[in-house]
Formats: sequence, structure tokens, C-alpha cells
Amino acid sequence: MIGRSSLRRLQLVGAMCLFPLALVVVRVAWLQVVAGEELQSRAESQHLVRIWQPPHRGSVIDRNGEPLAYSLFSSSIVAEPARIKDRAATAKVLAEALGIPQARIERMLRGKKGMVPLVNRASHAFESDIDLSRIPGVYRRVELKRVYPLGPSAAHLVGFLDHEERGRGGVEKTYDEILRGHPGWATQLRDGKGHRYEAPGRRSKPAVSGHTIALTIDATLQDVAASALQDQVERLDARGGSLVAIEPSTGNILAMVSFPTYDPERIQAASNDALRNRVVSDPYEPGSTFKLVAAATALEDAVVSPTSIIHCEDGSYDFGGFRITDHHPYGALTFRDCFAVSSNIAFAKVGRSCGSALFDTARRLGIGSPTGIPLAGESAGVLRPPSRWSGRTPETLAIGYEVMTTPLQLAMAYGAVANDGILMRPQIVQRITDPEGKVLYEARPEPVRRALSPRVARTLREFMGEVVVSGTGKEAALSWIEVGGKTGTSEKLVDGHYSSRRHYASFVGMAPLEEPRIVCLVMIDEPKGGKQFGGSAAAPVFRGMMESWGRLPGASIRPEFEKLLIPKPPGDRERRFGPASAYADPPQETTAGVSGQGVPDVRNVSLRSALKTLRSHGLTARFQGSGVVTRQDPPPGSRGTGPVALWCSTEGAAFVVRTAGGAGSSDGAKGGTKAGTH
Repeated sequence: MIGRSSLRRLQLVGAMCLFPLALVVVRVAWLQVVAGEELQSRAESQHLVRIWQPPHRGSVIDRNGEPLAYSLFSSSIVAEPARIKDRAATAKVLAEALGIPQARIERMLRGKKGMVPLVNRASHAFESDIDLSRIPGVYRRVELKRVYPLGPSAAHLVGFLDHEERGRGGVEKTYDEILRGHPGWATQLRDGKGHRYEAPGRRSKPAVSGHTIALTIDATLQDVAASALQDQVERLDARGGSLVAIEPSTGNILAMVSFPTYDPERIQAASNDALRNRVVSDPYEPGSTFKLVAAATALEDAVVSPTSIIHCEDGSYDFGGFRITDHHPYGALTFRDCFAVSSNIAFAKVGRSCGSALFDTARRLGIGSPTGIPLAGESAGVLRPPSRWSGRTPETLAIGYEVMTTPLQLAMAYGAVANDGILMRPQIVQRITDPEGKVLYEARPEPVRRALSPRVARTLREFMGEVVVSGTGKEAALSWIEVGGKTGTSEKLVDGHYSSRRHYASFVGMAPLEEPRIVCLVMIDEPKGGKQFGGSAAAPVFRGMMESWGRLPGASIRPEFEKLLIPKPPGDRERRFGPASAYADPPQETTAGVSGQGVPDVRNVSLRSALKTLRSHGLTARFQGSGVVTRQDPPPGSRGTGPVALWCSTEGAAFVVRTAGGAGSSDGAKGGTKAGTH
């Protein structure tokens, strides 16, 4: 029988034993009921890992589907040294898989950083040969790498990505939002040792890829144009250059190049100067390529006709307080010839006659206004209204000064001439499609306005044909297609004064001349080596680009070998002029002899003297080459009114001449106070 005291002791012992049990029960109940959700959340945060999945950035392709920019998934191998217990064993496994010395990996794992990159791009062999989930503290990180197949050739147009994968420059910046896509995420389990496992049934959100953008660019032409421009800039030791080629009937940009350029995959090495897209952001005084505006104004308003005679004052003329000169002295020329040889004096006279109408024509052609191209940094240029003109503005504006235009603006203006007078809005995006291939946007040609009448546009194209055949743009001529163009050379404004040593040399060409399918502007900034003129510095770039492109498969303009242009014998190509007597200079003395009556003897004298002699007799001439005349037809003493065919000691192309100095013999013109336009 248990005594009362013993019973109390037993009860006390039992209570002491039950109390901890009760505490455990209460604690468990509290953990389950009161703090259950919070603890579960904390546990999940420790054991569940949300892995962000980057979206696949949309591709940029050319008009034919050729890639200009696309993204590739690549795996990077990273280590977390704090979670690696046996560094030697881990380094041995990684060294065998990666082909890297074990000692080097061990040194990398001794670092105290949170994450240590081991391999930036792991090979497929590594990914298949080793299971990283069995190596504590070593992980695979999926990354996207942006690839630019044309590299520097299309950098300014396509753009690049910064370190945060945001579009910068070109199409990458303008269309960053639709190219970027939307990121997704997946859930993984992580144990106490840092191992990660798939978490079936856990929530996830797949990444959404970006859209694909098809540009109007022809990748082949872009590459060829970039090569031609870079070669010429480097050959002439120039400061830089720009090139833009358009399809005049649609406004589509076929190629756009700026130099210096940069590698979009190594953007950290690019200079600020190289990042600038000169085609849209750098306005300049165009010089004689702007004579298109004066010519269009004069023809549209019937101030002159193609055969109107304008005296070029033998190369120098005082316009009342300021003097303008030509690079070569000319006498009386037809307006057509004034355009071909790019006479500053003639066009300054035309500009004075046109007055404020020059501003109206320039505006209609888009000068002084943004084109609306979807690229950042476009400049509007400078075109002052007549209310802000000085007394000399009509003359200097007509020859391409007191105005600043971007290469793109001027190319679109010439595109209007090629398009029978209709100015188009430039297009760089042809189509946008979603990841499933559904077309979300399809570009259509956008006419801006009728800038010129079809008659004037066709006449200007004829003028441009003469520039290449017998004027300042002969170095742009192609043997397999008829080309038209206009050269321009302008002095740069340096410290408030125009420099005779620094120039912008430019050329605008179009082909084929009758129904142009391409218009291309080339501008060389500060060419050296004695080739500061547009005809010698910029025109060869156009010719080289067209020659190279035409040889490649897929080019939309290619030689038709059964229809190659064969040089015609002297006399078969007449230019349309008025009567020679209407603008012939007074007879001048010459060293050439005269054999009785009829055609004078101009053999064995200089070509210049021969032309003066024939002109003094009221005769026209056709000549081939330069230097001393070696043969003439008809022979001396023959009866007739010409033309007289001349062959010279130095070989060259054949030209028709009706004026002093040999129309088409110049390579440039130079103005006096504002000089050097042609």
C-alpha cells in the first residue's frame, strides 16, 4: 500500500514528465496552426529556386531573308566557392570535362566572390558529358548572345545591345520593345547541399520570343557598298564618308553606310565618332549636288530651257560685292552644258533669276525637314526662309551654300527626280512577323507629295546622263548600263571661314537612267591626295559598288551580256544643242593653219587651239582623247558645216563639243568667295 507522501511524489514526477510533452504539443500546434504558412513560405524560399528564363530576342533580316542580327543560346559554367567542400576533387572533374589544367581551376575556386565564371560558353560535349547537379556549388547559366553577320558593314543601320541587353542605335533601339520579347521563369528544388533538381508540378511561365523584323536592306549590296566606301576613305586618307542607296519608286533603303564604323559585338572598343550615323545625323553644305534644286526651279518656272545660252564669263564674275569663279574658264554654254560641267557662274545667274522660288522647290523636295525615317538622331538640316536671306543668298544657295542637308535628305530629293517628280518617304522596315510567323505589319510605299512635274524630272535625268557621259561625273560611267549623276564639291566652313584645303566631295548616281531602280549618294569628308572633287573622290565609289554588286548572284541590277553598251564611233551620239552660231565666241587667232577655203587644218596643234579655230569658222567638233590633234575628218579644205571629227595623241573617251574649252572636259568648278562646287 502506497502512502500519501509517496503518491504525491509520484504525481509530481508524472507532472514533470508530462510538462515537456505538453510544451512539445503546444509548440507543434503553434507551428502548424499559427506560424504554418509563414514557415512553409520560408522553407520554400530556401528549397525552391525561381530560375528566370530570358526570351529569345527577335531576329533582324534583310529583304531576302538573310540574317542581319539574331540571338543564340549559350551556357556559361559558374561556381560558388563557398558551397564547394572538396575543391581538389571538384577541380579534377571539371578539368577533365573542360580540358583546363586542374591547378588553374583550383586557383579560380579559391576566390571569395559569390560567383566565379569558369567558362563563358560551354561546349555541347561538356553539357552532355557531365551532370552538374552532382557537383555541389557548380551551376550552368543559360545566356543569349547577339550575333551580327555583317559586323561593321551594317552596324549603324542595325545597331547593337548594351550590357543590359537593351537596344542601342539603329533598328535595335527603335524597335527594342518588339524585338525584346517577354521573359519567363521555372521552379527548381534545392537541397541542403546546394544540389538542384527539377520540380514537377510547380508553377512556371514560358518566355515569349520577340518579333522578327525584315528590313528593306539588300544585305549583298550593303556589304559591297560598305567595302567600296571604306576602301576609298582609306585610300584618300579622308576623315570619313557616307553612302545611302534607295529604291526611288518605293522609298525603300537598299543600303546605308557610315565610316568610320564599329563592331556591334565589341561595342566597348568603339569611339564616339564611330557610333554616329552620318547618313541621318550629319548635315553638310552639299555644293553642286544642290544645283539640282536650281535647275528644277528654273525649268519648272520656264526661267530657262535646256538649250538657253548662258555666258559663263570665262571663269570669273563679279555679282556686285562678291565674286564667284569656275574651276575651268567657259564662255557661252547651253543650260544643259552648264549642268554637265557644273558652272558656278551660270547657276549663280540662274539663282538670281529664280529668287525665293529656290526655297519653295527645296521645301517640296524635302530639304530642311526630317524625312521621318525611324532611326534615332535624324537632323532636319538647315534651310533658311527668304525673310532671313542676305543679298547674296539666291546666288550662293543655287550653288549649294547657305544650306545644310543630310545625305539621306538629298538622296530622297534625287529619288523624286528618278520617280518622275514624286517624293517618297524613306522606308527601312519591310515586314514584322510574330514568333508563329504571322505578319503583323507590311510596309507600303508612302508618297509625300509631287515635288516636280514629270516633264522636268525627265529633263533633269537627261542632264544627269550628260554629266556622266561628258561632264564632271565621267568616273561613274559603267559599260553595261546607262548611268546618270551629279557631282558636288564644297569647301568646309572652319572657324568662320571657308577652307580651300578641306572639302566635302559627293556624287549622286542613278541607274538605269531611263527608268531608275537605284539612286545612290556618296559623300567623302575631307579627301586628300589631290582628289578633293566629287568626280574623282566620290563617283568611283558608285561605279565600284555597282560593278561589284552586278557580278554577284541575286543582284536586282545586273549586266545583260547580250545587251552591253558598246562604245559608238565618233559622230553617232549627238547632244541636243541650239545652233552653234548662237553662242560662238568671236573669232580668235590660232596657230592652226587654213588650207584655202573650207575646213581649216587643225592637225599637229593642241586640242584647245583646234577647238577655237573650228569655232571661229562656225564649225562644231567631235573629239576623242586629249593632247595634240593627230587626225581630222573631213580633211583640210573640204566643204561642209561639220561636225569635224578629231583624234588626239592621248587616248580617251569620245565627246561632242560645241563650245570653248571642250564641254565635258572639266573635273570640277570652284567658286570665288564661296568656292569649290561642282
